[in-house]
Amino acid sequence: MPAALIISLTLGLLYARTIAPGLTWANFSADGGDFLAAIATGGVPHPGGYPLYLLLGGLFARLPFGEPAFRTNLLSAFCTILTANLVALISANWLAGKPGRSWLALLAGLAYGLSPFAWGQALVTEVYSLHALLVCLCLLAWSAKRHWWVGLTFGLAAANHLTALLALPLLVLGGDAQRWRPAPRARLARFLGLLSGLSLYLLLPLRAATHPAINWGGAASLPGLAWLVSGRMYSGFLLDTPLVDVVGRLHGLAGLLLEQFGPLGVFLAVGGLLMMPRGRERLAGLWIVLANGAFAILYNSSDSQVYLAPVWPVLAAWMAVGLGSLVELAGSSRRGQWLRAGLLAGALALLLMRVPRIYQQVDLSQDERASGWITHTLDAIPSGALVFVSGDQQVFGLWYAQFAQGRRLDVAVMADGLLAYRWYLNSLADAYPRLGIPVTEQAQARDFVALNPGQVFCRLERDSSEPVCEWNVLPPGQ
Repeated sequence: MPAALIISLTLGLLYARTIAPGLTWANFSADGGDFLAAIATGGVPHPGGYPLYLLLGGLFARLPFGEPAFRTNLLSAFCTILTANLVALISANWLAGKPGRSWLALLAGLAYGLSPFAWGQALVTEVYSLHALLVCLCLLAWSAKRHWWVGLTFGLAAANHLTALLALPLLVLGGDAQRWRPAPRARLARFLGLLSGLSLYLLLPLRAATHPAINWGGAASLPGLAWLVSGRMYSGFLLDTPLVDVVGRLHGLAGLLLEQFGPLGVFLAVGGLLMMPRGRERLAGLWIVLANGAFAILYNSSDSQVYLAPVWPVLAAWMAVGLGSLVELAGSSRRGQWLRAGLLAGALALLLMRVPRIYQQVDLSQDERASGWITHTLDAIPSGALVFVSGDQQVFGLWYAQFAQGRRLDVAVMADGLLAYRWYLNSLADAYPRLGIPVTEQAQARDFVALNPGQVFCRLERDSSEPVCEWNVLPPGQ
């Protein structure tokens, strides 16, 4: 049975048993409600816009079964299965001419797809499964001679997540064994291909111009588009990790390595890096690991480990190379062939022994925390209320319920943390045409009270389980 079929069937079965049935907040997926609301309204999600994900998520959102969140959860599972197959292909390329190449590639694909991070991201609505897939495509494509297509691959990766631009040095260097730096004509073709992929960002002002309910940044204008795509809202996190915390994050990274592949897997990955047969491929993989690892450490957010998404496929491929070196050392004698078979069988057994523990760790098939909270909260909100909400999970969860599921359209959900932005006030006017909108900058809840007499005002704090509502008075704390 071909390795691709084994990988796809194995991972497909396990992911189908553990995938979240709807919206979930697990595995750093609080932004899922925002993505789904933007897809449902033809709108624009939070910075940096993610145009490629919007297109693919829109396709999966049209599937005729399950709720909207389940459909985009399937997109993540599909991307992770494809990535596992690409890991197998990358491993096979790096193991060219080595004994047991096909089996080693199969083990690499399974090791990646069964790692806690990859498996967890396969079950939720987020961009990181697609991010890992596209960076793997870049790693495969960077040495190809069809230079426009190479540039296009890098551009599409960046059109999903801008941190894919960390791989740009590979695009500039090229991967030819005789010529590390492509000829001027080839560089021009790669640059034009890159621009072609990045041109997907032009979809954002087109979507914003329709005045959708979810319209971050007001991207129909050039300043709004620049603010959105650059991620200026989050620029304070970049290179903001205190030096004392860098050591702690390095220690945490070591723990994550062990969690993904175990001590033996980390040992094999290090050995694989050292035993890589071709220097340019060693450099390519090492750059992906170091660049993304450094970004994750220096980006001072609580969920920065998600930026390690492109690291785990490379490590899985290095593991295959490391194990391949041990298999090659066994020799080609009859006794050596038995030893090779034993090494491969032992590696597969150790991999499968981890599955039950990881299954229990990542299983979201019964996860109803987000959906239960949404239902409970919507039931508690009075008819026609104006609701001021704090916290990404809470805001995006209610956006998902309203704009993707069509629930409680009588209430106005307002994100407390965005009231200071003019573009957000404009989007509130588009989402809730009957709502009185302040014309002043730095709007506050009291401004909405003055403009909307006779309304019930509610406040829903980040950690509260019940909305606090009062009639025609300022919400508590204002």
